[in-house]
Amino acid sequence: MKLTQLNLAHNNLSVIPSWALTYLHQLQFLHLQNNRISQIRPNTFDETQLNNLQFLHLDHNQVVITL
Repeated sequence: MKLTQLNLAHNNLSVIPSWALTYLHQLQFLHLQNNRISQIRPNTFDETQLNNLQFLHLDHNQVVITL
């Protein structure tokens, strides 16, 4: 069985740790809405293998992308 959908909505998350997404090769849907995520660093997804990701749901966060 391969994980294709991960719902982390409403979990009071403040960051997206890149190491947590490293080996989710088949992930297509990542739900992160309604958390406290305020910053996404440019390298957040660099070490991941999210080649099949089709949908990243970040609604209702305070996201600022830093360069």
